[in-house]
Amino acid sequence: MDYGCLISPAAARGLPEGSRERALARLGLRQWWHIVLDPCPALVKSFPPDGLAILDPFLQYAFERKLSMGWSLHGHLLLWLEDNHFASFSEDAATELLAAAAARWTNTDQSEDKAILLHFHARPGTGIAGWKSRAAAEENRVVLVDLPGARLEGRGISMAACTDAQYPEDFLWSKLPQ
Repeated sequence: MDYGCLISPAAARGLPEGSRERALARLGLRQWWHIVLDPCPALVKSFPPDGLAILDPFLQYAFERKLSMGWSLHGHLLLWLEDNHFASFSEDAATELLAAAAARWTNTDQSEDKAILLHFHARPGTGIAGWKSRAAAEENRVVLVDLPGARLEGRGISMAACTDAQYPEDFLWSKLPQ
């Protein structure tokens, strides 16, 4: 079985109807619905009834461009929505997508970094911060933050990771990884 069919809706549709492989591919694609859309109810509400109108074409886009299916996936979905002129997605949906990316980062990143800051060019002056927990009983935190002095150039999503529990005065910004 070609494992691409677990991510690519087009590859899954190409499998024989009623086959075990097609059933497994449908389960794999359903998993992506939960990963991508569960933390983003405002996004689902923007594309009724279930968000599949955007999810399937986005998953195909991500598959074709070999985008990471890790924490940055939600950021890439936000950029894809903007690039494809989906004017019907709300500012709340954009915030949810950045928060979902930060939350996935706090749960999956294995580096020494303690926090991440994400900034979307269309939301000047604000960003999303995610902090890893410092103790087993403590939960990770994701919050909306003000970025009054941020001078970010160009469009897209910028990120800054921090090795301390507090953000430094000057951020070392980079673009969202592929």
